[in-house]
Amino acid sequence: KEFRNLVAEKPRYFYPFEVLFWTGMRMGEMLALKPNDFDFVNLTIKVDETYTKFKGKDLITAPKTKSSVRTIHIPQTLADELQEYMGSIYGLEDDDRIFLITKSGLHREIDKGVAECSIPDICVHGLRHSCASMLQSEMVNAPEIVVSQILGHSKNKTMTGRYSHAYEKDLIAVAGRINEL
Repeated sequence: KEFRNLVAEKPRYFYPFEVLFWTGMRMGEMLALKPNDFDFVNLTIKVDETYTKFKGKDLITAPKTKSSVRTIHIPQTLADELQEYMGSIYGLEDDDRIFLITKSGLHREIDKGVAECSIPDICVHGLRHSCASMLQSEMVNAPEIVVSQILGHSKNKTMTGRYSHAYEKDLIAVAGRINEL
């Protein structure tokens, strides 16, 4: 709550952290997001690119693995916040990146927030781990195969991954339970 109040003064820095936590995306995947990746009717985000800066140039490339290309179902609350955020960006086109911050900028902002709020240290990638933990917690209780698909893992660590499939209804149900939180 304290962190949310702090970043309320700088809302443009808060949205990337919300996306990372609630979706479990990798930083580069989140930084590559464009308005046409969002389906606010079906509450989904399409992940099919990743962003990096190389020798001072912005690069958009294919994601880490084939299974990194995925559609993530999101809670209504996140969809509402992202619609509001994108609506506040003047001249935003469908193919424009919505988060014009770098990985080092994200690290700098989270370090600032952690220091100002005197909360335990967390790195940006730690939000991906937090998402996985939250999904597997008693509050959400998402099956391992669903968590694996949401995170875009290429391999599942259990037999379930070999013989099970994540059904769309399960992915939607997880987003609904997150919304209730």
